[in-house]
Amino acid sequence: MKKKVNKKDIQLGTILLVLFSISLALGSFNPLNPNAYEDESSGVGLVQVISVVYIFFMILVYKCKTKFISWRVPLCVFFVVITLTTLLQYMEYQTFGTYMNLIKLFLVVLLCLYLPRVFEKDKNKILLSIIVYTITCSVIAVAYMLGLMEEYVRYNGGRLFLFGENPNSMSSRYVLAVIFLVHLLLKNPMRLNAKRWLSIIMLVPLVYIIIASGSRGSFLIIMFCVCMYVFFSNFRNKLVKPLFCLVILLSGLYIVNKIAESDVEFSLFERLSDTAKSGDDAGRGELNKMAYDIFMDSPIFGVGIQGFTVEMNERFRERLTVHNLYMYILATSGIVGFVAFTLFVLSLLKYSIAIRKKDFLPFILMLFIILLVYKTGGALTYMLMWYVFSINISLISNNMNIEKYKV
Repeated sequence: MKKKVNKKDIQLGTILLVLFSISLALGSFNPLNPNAYEDESSGVGLVQVISVVYIFFMILVYKCKTKFISWRVPLCVFFVVITLTTLLQYMEYQTFGTYMNLIKLFLVVLLCLYLPRVFEKDKNKILLSIIVYTITCSVIAVAYMLGLMEEYVRYNGGRLFLFGENPNSMSSRYVLAVIFLVHLLLKNPMRLNAKRWLSIIMLVPLVYIIIASGSRGSFLIIMFCVCMYVFFSNFRNKLVKPLFCLVILLSGLYIVNKIAESDVEFSLFERLSDTAKSGDDAGRGELNKMAYDIFMDSPIFGVGIQGFTVEMNERFRERLTVHNLYMYILATSGIVGFVAFTLFVLSLLKYSIAIRKKDFLPFILMLFIILLVYKTGGALTYMLMWYVFSINISLISNNMNIEKYKV
């Protein structure tokens, strides 16, 4: 018999979910040192603190299990492989940071295991989290666009550092907010009237802050994902697609004009031009080759998280990590870990495709993640990625009969 969650726990859980969604939108914001770059800070931000509290609350309260379970085994296998590989190799090089990375990985895996239980217990919680996250990102983007965030803003090479966070990971948060906003407007899950379209104006500051980040990947991902969502979703009103495209065009023209008037020389379009002309990938190709060489020396189980850092330093005199999660997993957990993680992702992708006619959002979210981790460094413990995985697991559980789609 399933244990019922009492009213006080439900209320506390809702408050923690709202705080978690807000902190997720704030990214690496550290109230004790809000202006520090990520590599200058302690690595413990608001989102880590709140997520720890929320995760342990979920473990204590939510005992139910999700209907959709095929993803669990490969995820757990991947976690065990990369943890053991990290702990049992390069032991003389292990530091406090090594164990902190494993703890962070453990926490995001726990989030992926337990957050879907909350969302399946109450389907409205998914919508609540999406709305709170989108509103928080929109408020920050509007404040930045109006010049109200100067205390928390830095520029380096024409790229925006907000709360000291890396522009690539920061911009990804706003890409997700755009996807959520498009979903809320076009699919109208809240069943609001036509006045909801007034919120479409929020697309302008959200896209503006993505451009300010200078992230080519995030800019191209948002263009691709929004186009996919608009053109491949089914709408009852045939005017939705052309009108939405018109709004996007007008918003784009306004943003271009806003950039032209800005005192800051944003580097995004110059970086896109360099990529188109010369194939410049900001050194990602070289980092991929280094990671591949490390993988080839330990192809079965990899060299572990700390081993990868040591090898990059000693063999290549390189401090940057590879900006490709697939290559990183190959190098750190070998073929065994890579296959397990790939099976986990493919399981979610498979069922996201299966329910696309009922709900197109899971498929778009999977495209977002698959493309995101191809260009982002340090994504393994990136809370946003595991949050999206959790939402997809929940949406799949809530929208389909798993038995019907088994192969």
